[in-house]
Amino acid sequence: MLRTKLSSVPLMSSGMAFDDRLCTELPKRKLSQRRWNMNSVRLKFPTEAKDLVSAIESRGLKIGKAMYQGLTGLRKPVLDKNNILHWPVLLLYAEVMSSDFIEDFCETEMQVQEFLCQKQRFFSLLEDTAASHVENIGDEEKDANKNSNDGSSAGKGSSKWVKVNEKRALHDVLKEPNFVFQGIPASIKSSKLGNGLLHLELLVGYLLKMGDVYYDTSQTIDQSGMEYSQIGGKFETFSTSPHSRLPPLVSPMAAISCSASDLQPLLGAAANATAAAQYICGRFDAVSNKFVDTAYAVDNTYLLFSAYLVFAMQLGFAMLCAGSVRAKNTMNIMLTNVLDAATGGLFYYIFGFALAFGTPSNGFIGQHFFGLNKFPSQSFDYSYFLYQWAFAIAAAGITSGSIAERTQFVAYLIYSSFLTGFVYPIVSHWFWSADGWASPARADNLLFGSGVIDFAGSGVVHLVGGIAGLWGALIEGPRIGRFDHEGRSVAMRGHSGTLVVLGTFLLWFGWYGFNAGSFLNILKAYGESGSYYGQWSAIGRTAVTTTMAGCSAALTTLFGKRLLSGHWNLTDVCNGLLGGFAAITSGCSVIDPWAAIICGFVAAWVLMGCNKLAEKLKYDDPLEAAQLHGGCGSWGIIFTALFAKKAYVGEVYSGQPNRPYGLLMGGGGKLLAAHLVQIVVIVGFVSLTMGTLFFLLHKLKLLRISSEEEMAGMDVTSHGGLAYVYTDECNDPAMLKPGFVVSRTGPPSSAV
Repeated sequence: MLRTKLSSVPLMSSGMAFDDRLCTELPKRKLSQRRWNMNSVRLKFPTEAKDLVSAIESRGLKIGKAMYQGLTGLRKPVLDKNNILHWPVLLLYAEVMSSDFIEDFCETEMQVQEFLCQKQRFFSLLEDTAASHVENIGDEEKDANKNSNDGSSAGKGSSKWVKVNEKRALHDVLKEPNFVFQGIPASIKSSKLGNGLLHLELLVGYLLKMGDVYYDTSQTIDQSGMEYSQIGGKFETFSTSPHSRLPPLVSPMAAISCSASDLQPLLGAAANATAAAQYICGRFDAVSNKFVDTAYAVDNTYLLFSAYLVFAMQLGFAMLCAGSVRAKNTMNIMLTNVLDAATGGLFYYIFGFALAFGTPSNGFIGQHFFGLNKFPSQSFDYSYFLYQWAFAIAAAGITSGSIAERTQFVAYLIYSSFLTGFVYPIVSHWFWSADGWASPARADNLLFGSGVIDFAGSGVVHLVGGIAGLWGALIEGPRIGRFDHEGRSVAMRGHSGTLVVLGTFLLWFGWYGFNAGSFLNILKAYGESGSYYGQWSAIGRTAVTTTMAGCSAALTTLFGKRLLSGHWNLTDVCNGLLGGFAAITSGCSVIDPWAAIICGFVAAWVLMGCNKLAEKLKYDDPLEAAQLHGGCGSWGIIFTALFAKKAYVGEVYSGQPNRPYGLLMGGGGKLLAAHLVQIVVIVGFVSLTMGTLFFLLHKLKLLRISSEEEMAGMDVTSHGGLAYVYTDECNDPAMLKPGFVVSRTGPPSSAV
């Protein structure tokens, strides 16, 4: 048996008060709640109570026994050394229990009725109850009997000892009328903000006083509600994410917190102290909401800007492709890039986004948001759709380069629609959706305890586009003249190094949105509040690793090609640079800059090796897209599994405290195993789908143009004329003077 001394107390104001002025701001709060929910999509949380307790303590938060018991599942009360009984309890705000408040906040009549019914049900706990298991002791017996006889309640100054069996259900204890201050039990959902976090989500309970410390016995109906730690009468709070049963370690933005109970002692004993404290806190809360709105706006603007950068890569693809093909096919290849964006946009809107991120779903494919129905949601906003669409059309643009100069226009339309509307979305669902079977964002059952760390898409984007292009080019066969009658390679270089360089720099610029933008938001602290280090630092590091990988790959290609061919080749250096970017895309957020240099160095040799192999196999890819994106993308996936740093993995993927990391960094081989699985399943799935599609187009004679059209050039035969008049300078007599040796970049056939 445990004994607790009880005495009556005035109702304490909980950390935030709701008066009429604040209630008028409910629509704004609902909007703030939705906005906060979206910002937490990619937050990950501890899954073990002990991990959560450790995380809270590491942030410098104190945890009372009641809180600790609630987290660890110890449901019996504990009597501490100060003779204060601790229950596993939560905080209650009694000021918001009016029916009007419920009706104002709820969005549907069903929600209103549900909350009102729950409210009435818990009212019944206080009706027709009487004290039981009461033992009067010592000098207090007379006072206790006197109070009991006159029917006084806890609010009338009664005091008695109550014998409490630790096995007794908490709601039975609450029926003790002298044990419970007659506050109103709650069952309410609210978006009131404090410390930047959600408050009041489906709580019920009663305010108690035990000894000199106030406790509340609220019970959570929904475990996504708030939980509190109680220290000396002051409540400290944190909140859970709507997408997890456990709280995030950080909020999107720290907001101003104000507690009327803290201000009352400072205002003296004036009769209106409570009202004054509530008014002051109300003003602070209003300002706090503005800060939260600002945080959402900043994060949303960051994501939109990143989406614009990724979309600008389409211009880079167009320029790179135009410069890499012969002049007679310039308009054709640029038009295909325009159609990749337009066709991909329509089909990704109707089907693609739903298949990729339509939650709730299974591990294989999304099931909601077709045509952005019921959008935006608590999980996603329009900015996220735009960002993901820009990724989808990037994959389609990769494929178009592999089959350039010999493909029918209708084939471009068909493959682009199928790739962006079906193939790419399913792959991205596997590795990026919270429900995907190999996603690191899963709450449980992670692949090899880790999931696949493909942060910005070396596999999801580059390997998918590269393998799709590989099958298209294989089934079509090489361009006419690419190999002579003896099978030897004949150079068919593009007509404009200027356009190649312009496209390369545009892609380089857009890659900062591609990689660094994949964080999705920027206002997130990794350390203590006020620390200089946070997600903004990780974003900067990601931009640096991206840069280092590209620079390393470009220089390695420059000197490597010089050793192999004797030339400083412009196009090869540009492709090497892009190969470094494709490789670093997977692990850009979880590696150090020095490791990025290694990544780029190896990526350059992978690209040169793939090009040599393609030449041996008589494989023709005008932009080296399959070698660059497929080969370097595969290397990037493996590289991440080797060099991912433990600290960075813990920051970016914080859901599992002991998540595997890079093999060469001491993290074991589980991450490498997961990444090898990714390569196998992407190659297999894309081969099955896109390979089959290109084969069917070939059989239906819808894939390759006729030899006459190919020789004449597609600009003339399909698009009404040449893009511009082009002269092959290799035929200029001024360049054929005695003693002047021309290093031909291509045969006369490269001209119009």
